[in-house]
Amino acid sequence: MEAKVKDTARFKRYNFFDRNEFSKGEWSPVPAGFEEQAREESLLDIRELPGPLISVEDYEYMVEKEKKDPRRGRKRKVEAGAELEEE
Repeated sequence: MEAKVKDTARFKRYNFFDRNEFSKGEWSPVPAGFEEQAREESLLDIRELPGPLISVEDYEYMVEKEKKDPRRGRKRKVEAGAELEEE
């Protein structure tokens, strides 16, 4: 489940569910165990996601994994340099 602050809310950002920040126009995961409270909160738009529920930590890990790993390029250079030295 994901939630975002409704466009009609007074402020752009709010903290809910054990200090998790939700903003207007940006979907964020609802922590496991807080789904019912999210449904009852009048300031939030809710979006149900298909599939199994995942924890916030797993969601954040998946988002970070999609970003480019900066170590990846360095590894290739080191491997290429090692091959040049061996020849």
